[in-house]
Amino acid sequence: MNMKHSPSVFQTFRRFLEDAPESRPCP
Repeated sequence: MNMKHSPSVFQTFRRFLEDAPESRPCP
């Protein structure tokens, strides 16, 4: 797993947030 800021990782994280907008870590 690459710990670098890759576009793939960012896209995956963004997709996860979009999949669960209510479960976002943001307040």
